[in-house]
Amino acid sequence: MTKMSKLPPSWQQWSAWPIRIAALNLEAQQVIALRMWRLMTAGQRAQAELQRMVTEKAVALSEVQVGAAAIMLRGGNQQRLASHTLRVYRRHVRRNKRRLLKRKS
Repeated sequence: MTKMSKLPPSWQQWSAWPIRIAALNLEAQQVIALRMWRLMTAGQRAQAELQRMVTEKAVALSEVQVGAAAIMLRGGNQQRLASHTLRVYRRHVRRNKRRLLKRKS
């Protein structure tokens, strides 16, 4: 019986990415559903949610860009850059999910 060869190092580095991306995608879809529910209620909360959506997207994008620039200036690689990008977006999505799931007091 032959011994199975290991994956090349480049494959090992990227092998966890499909799972991380799928997890982010699932949470993002949940946030979209929660936001649509909030928007259907109309009123001030819906208007505030619309404004917050636009603002948060700009903030998240700028956070990713500043972090990416810092990583590249320090000689970072694609792996670090991609990891930073996913981490930033996932943090924003999780915050939104927690906020949208809170009951109105």
